[in-house]
Amino acid sequence: MKRAVMAAAGLAALLAATGAPAFAQMSQNPTNQMNQPGQMMNGTAQANQPGGTESARSFVTDAIQGDMAEIQIGKLAQTKGATPGVRAYGETLASDHTNAERQAMTVANSMGLTPPSQPKPEAQRTYERLSKLSGRTFDRAFLRAMVEDHQKDIREFQAQAKAGSAPASTLARQQLPTLEAHLKIAQSLEE
Repeated sequence: MKRAVMAAAGLAALLAATGAPAFAQMSQNPTNQMNQPGQMMNGTAQANQPGGTESARSFVTDAIQGDMAEIQIGKLAQTKGATPGVRAYGETLASDHTNAERQAMTVANSMGLTPPSQPKPEAQRTYERLSKLSGRTFDRAFLRAMVEDHQKDIREFQAQAKAGSAPASTLARQQLPTLEAHLKIAQSLEE
């Protein structure tokens, strides 16, 4: 019990020390202006070319599907988590990825994309597998899945962030700090 309380306190400290507050501030303050072509201006994406490249379009679609999956799994952790730290982390995931999904939807709309309506099948399988677990077994499997998923997401977002100044790259740069914070939290709770 003491370890769970310490983990929850560590979670709060980690969120305070990382980019999570900046992410929340960024998503709630649409007056953040970056006037470079292809970047956010007054909360709306300005594309260098209509629709962006195929890889940018694919990235945005994948990001939305990833957000949908993280929201579902975060909510699952809130109800099935055995420890306060895991439940709090689930709440953080659901909240942050709801904000991220909103941003990605805005970018998708600016690119003329029809946003996906559900997570990828592999994410759905992960959800189904986790939903059958409980207690500490759930916590271990959930945290392992979150570490692996966030490591993969960070690599993809870093690659897209370096791809240029199109709306998808700007989105990737803006969301990277939150993904990195989520990874650190999952790793700290795994210990």
